[in-house]
Amino acid sequence: QDPSRLELRPPRSTVPSLPLLMGQDAKPSVGFQSLDVEAFESEMKDVKLSSVSRPRGFSKFPACVCFVIVAGSVVGVSLLLKRTVSFAIRYMIFVNDKMANRYCSSALTTDNLTQNIRWPGCGDEPWDDSCTQPCYSKELPMQVADFNLKHPGRLLSYTSRPHADVETITLKGWYLPAQLDRIPEGRKAPRVVIQHGFLENSNYWRYVLLAYMLRLCGIDVIANNFRDHCYSGNSSVRLCEWGNAYPYDVLGAWDFARTDPHGELGGALEDLHVGVAGFSKGAFTALNAMGLEARIPAAWVDGSIFTPENVFVHNTRRELIRIGVPESLTPVVFKPLWSLVDRTALKHGVNFSRHTPQTMLPRGPDTRRPLYVVHNRKDHLCPETEHQRLRDLLGTMPEKYQLQEGGPWIVDQECHGDAHCSAHLSKFGEYLGRLCRFWRKVFDMGILECESIVEEAVRRLPATAALEEAASAVDM
Repeated sequence: QDPSRLELRPPRSTVPSLPLLMGQDAKPSVGFQSLDVEAFESEMKDVKLSSVSRPRGFSKFPACVCFVIVAGSVVGVSLLLKRTVSFAIRYMIFVNDKMANRYCSSALTTDNLTQNIRWPGCGDEPWDDSCTQPCYSKELPMQVADFNLKHPGRLLSYTSRPHADVETITLKGWYLPAQLDRIPEGRKAPRVVIQHGFLENSNYWRYVLLAYMLRLCGIDVIANNFRDHCYSGNSSVRLCEWGNAYPYDVLGAWDFARTDPHGELGGALEDLHVGVAGFSKGAFTALNAMGLEARIPAAWVDGSIFTPENVFVHNTRRELIRIGVPESLTPVVFKPLWSLVDRTALKHGVNFSRHTPQTMLPRGPDTRRPLYVVHNRKDHLCPETEHQRLRDLLGTMPEKYQLQEGGPWIVDQECHGDAHCSAHLSKFGEYLGRLCRFWRKVFDMGILECESIVEEAVRRLPATAALEEAASAVDM
């Protein structure tokens, strides 16, 4: 079922039905329609294949056989490049307007957002254990919806952090206040900026759920949207910025959360009371921001990308195999195709690898800032090698970053076929406990309350799941 044809579902029995199409107020699509695809494809004629290695014993083949092999290789690589160039455009370079603006209708507010987005297993259907189980209980999104009704948030505007050669954009994100009785007496709630990942925005289920969990812990949330996504303003290039401009979007949200320039958040906070968190490309960007800004006290990252090229190669391999290309032939395509993608982005003024964790994290101060890393072994979008590279890098800098609770938390579980940044749903209680202990310790709020926070949150879940999850969350 096409999500663009959905009728909005209101909060339970409190708001009349809203016969609006999803996303009808979204910004006009200018992405794929404006591409010069022919010009892009024509560049492939200039791709040099000198990097393709010669088979062992090549010189011993008869001349005719050598010619057939060489000609077949060149033609085969050219056909593969042509067949995958549309995937490269869609996946890596240009903003996918349909995905970036999904669930961004002005009719959606924190009152009705939770019940009008897709949750794993259920798609567009109402929550029911027949579609949520065995990964999670239908009571969990119901709890989120009820909490948002009692603690409404609002959209706020701010700008990306100005930088000499990066376009400054007006951004918009949700301000989502904490549960008041979880904030220590006499203190303001600390704040965490949440950054969404690739092809998503602040309104997807991953970030709605993560925000709910942080708010249960007594922490305010700014759910930021990248430029060209959802409520945020469009850039002039409208490309996926990766390591180019996106770190300045996160830093702009962090500056706003820290300074509260218009008095919309309850007042300014000290730097050490405003952290960052991200999933997938949002985690990649949060790490880059942490390397750029020494005052960020801590970060929580789940399913982080290490370099754009690595993830491009991984997902291009999956796409080629999907369309029937033998796996043994896929490595021939990677280097020239990545070179083409990277060169095309540079022509538009975007350097994918301008900021990466590999180059940014070593720039951080020697202050042992806390860092929590989560990775799922079954993640099909962000491979295990990305986590290994990040872990190895952090292992060389113990004076700069302190991994919490014994190092990265590795999970090994899918949720209705999705293993990418989904552990906070499939392992809700344990994830909440770890999240609570990490951030409340960072913000000096006390971690003893985390046990009761977890127990209260899982109380309405099915008894067996509640007991198992609560025990694993507090017995660490």
